Amino acid sequence: MTSFAATAATMQALSMSAMEEASRLSLRTADLEHLFVALVLDGHSAGQALRAAGITLEGARNAVDATHAAQLESLGIVTGAPKTRRIVFHETSGYEWTPRAQKVLAEAGKRASRRPGKVSNRTRTQNRTRTQNDDYAAAVLRRLLAERSGLIDDLLDHLGTPAEAILRQLDETQAPGATPRAGAGPRDLSSQADVFVPAPVDDVWALLADPSRMPEWEPFAGTIEPIDDSHWYAFPASHRPDGKPQRIREGYRRRRIELAIANAPAPVPRTPATPATIAWRTTYPDLPRSSTNLLTITLTPATGGTQLHLDTQWTRRAGVRRIVTWPLHPARRLLMWISLFQVGGGISRAFR
Repeated sequence: MTSFAATAATMQALSMSAMEEASRLSLRTADLEHLFVALVLDGHSAGQALRAAGITLEGARNAVDATHAAQLESLGIVTGAPKTRRIVFHETSGYEWTPRAQKVLAEAGKRASRRPGKVSNRTRTQNRTRTQNDDYAAAVLRRLLAERSGLIDDLLDHLGTPAEAILRQLDETQAPGATPRAGAGPRDLSSQADVFVPAPVDDVWALLADPSRMPEWEPFAGTIEPIDDSHWYAFPASHRPDGKPQRIREGYRRRRIELAIANAPAPVPRTPATPATIAWRTTYPDLPRSSTNLLTITLTPATGGTQLHLDTQWTRRAGVRRIVTWPLHPARRLLMWISLFQVGGGISRAFR
């Protein structure tokens, strides 16, 4: 993935997480506090630094609630305990950023894309290391901590965590490298993504390994019907989460899913060398010569939850059709990334 594509992907992930958080508060505008919570959920260096500094999703949400309550009390308005809320972003529309949040994101984009000028070899090496580690989410976090409206300072005061401690963690944190693809051949198209889930490995495994729960995280699975012990049919929902009817093309009304790999989490204490892995293989039985998709998810324990590496592979068709569709591969890769992004977001949302 190019640096531009990586930045766009990270911006999309942060935007969705922040606006999901705003939707829990019945808001249609995402602000700095929602961006801060989204960074806690980041699967790369920014999220790792915040969690290593002791900031959890629950802690960040509590700090947001406490900050809002304090602001209202300063105006003479006393609020009660916040009610349990759920994310409704995927069921609604009309979300946008506040101007100051947009400014943070824009300035972070300039920082992430900045290139060093003519410098010494030693400085160039230092800059190269910083560029590798300082991905877009990290640049957003640095810019957010420097934002002077006072909101982030109030959040950190409630959390009892100084900005300097977070920046130290960010400097020390290395963004996780992509897990090597196994078994991908020259006829395969693939896409990968890293996602943080704020739940223990065992809980995430229980969700992913149960085919009847696939509609909780797989956006195109509405209902599941068993075929035998290791095969199922997945049927799409008739309506989208927002209530609009869903148009299903002929041949795509059912998918055959198969449990291809199921390496359960090791007993506690776990060993990092043996992460849990699950893989689902899907085909469209009503489409002649349909391609096969293999979704592999690796689960690794992480501070505050579970780190997921998602890898999706589509087996290309051989022969003349493969040559004809070759120019469409960039578009297919984009669609694959969008699908993988939705799957990762669905898994994370199930625990938020």
